[in-house]
Amino acid sequence: RSSAWSRTPVCADAAAPASVRAKLTNATRAGNDRVATLERGADGVYTGRMAPVPPGRWLVSIETDAWRLPTVEAGGALQEVRLGTARAVD
Repeated sequence: RSSAWSRTPVCADAAAPASVRAKLTNATRAGNDRVATLERGADGVYTGRMAPVPPGRWLVSIETDAWRLPTVEAGGALQEVRLGTARAVD
């Protein structure tokens, strides 16, 4: 089973890149690192797939050749990662 990735638009104009790279980096097990290309859909949402990752602490980064968003840390058994506008938690 593959892990799904999605990302809401960062910019609302035509300058948004057609694709971005999503990287999952494990500081203690480099052999488990993953990279996936996320393609921008007509709705402006980037999606893609990568091989499943074992549970643990992961550094998640989104980048292109021209820029990189700040890296965030995620943990546990990752099934899906969503980056975008913050929402209130119920």
